[in-house]
Amino acid sequence: MAAEHVLVDGWVPVASWRALEDVGVLTALVAAALAGDATVLDGRVISLPDPKRSKPDSPPGGTAWVGLDESHVTLHWYDGEDRVRFALDAFTCGDMANPSRIVDAFLQRLPGAFSDRKSLVRTI
Repeated sequence: MAAEHVLVDGWVPVASWRALEDVGVLTALVAAALAGDATVLDGRVISLPDPKRSKPDSPPGGTAWVGLDESHVTLHWYDGEDRVRFALDAFTCGDMANPSRIVDAFLQRLPGAFSDRKSLVRTI
């Protein structure tokens, strides 16, 4: 079975990130997954630091996960004074969902973002 894993490291101006937060990080990830023809099963966002779950020195930011029938999409971000750094990955198995389209759809919601992308084709 073919599989593709797309990994993105990047940053975005704070104003663009706040506009994304207004829509909702999970909403944006789910919409991106659907744009990539993925089947969404579940999702969750956790803001950091979380007093009950994260390390006491965890930097401000968050983590999000969308479980797919085909695999997953994850996002981690860290707030800065003038930019938000993020790591996004989309992994899908099979020929139906397209992780590159998932990533493209998500990045369209972040005007002014700088990102570095890597793609791995896997066989599992």
